[in-house]
Amino acid sequence: MLKLRIITAICLLLFFLSALFFLPAILWGMLLLGMTIVASREWCTLGQFNTKQTLVYLIITTILGGELLFILSTVVDVNPIATGIVWPYVVSLLFWVFIVPILLTLSKPIKNTVMMMFIGWLVLLPILLAMYQLRAIDPVTLLAFMSVLWFSDTAAYFAGKSLENIN
Repeated sequence: MLKLRIITAICLLLFFLSALFFLPAILWGMLLLGMTIVASREWCTLGQFNTKQTLVYLIITTILGGELLFILSTVVDVNPIATGIVWPYVVSLLFWVFIVPILLTLSKPIKNTVMMMFIGWLVLLPILLAMYQLRAIDPVTLLAFMSVLWFSDTAAYFAGKSLENIN
């Protein structure tokens, strides 16, 4: 199992590095939008959306993500560190700082599908935009951020495996 994970990680890393450094901006944006749509499908499973809700969510996510990427790309073409489209980041930050702690304190699953849809957009769309904008600023900066995530995720995996073996 670990061998397969390592082989998969190496293949994905090579693909990611090639895309990060060699794809034109438009294809990079399309790749990110595609990954966001896949992540949205996973969100639908997590939120227990029915088939119709999933279809609606994926269509709206595709349109919303595409429009936001288009707006961001026009801003980033002029100045990669421009703050002209900072509002999705601010809304997401406010959600994580103020709403998430309340939701975690309540310890109740969210049953409202519309609320789950909005939360999914607050989680996924700012990541889409940040990855696009960070690459425009400096691909190495995006790679550094991604490396921190990969290393922490790998450490969490091995920590979990070691705790699993204790029991």
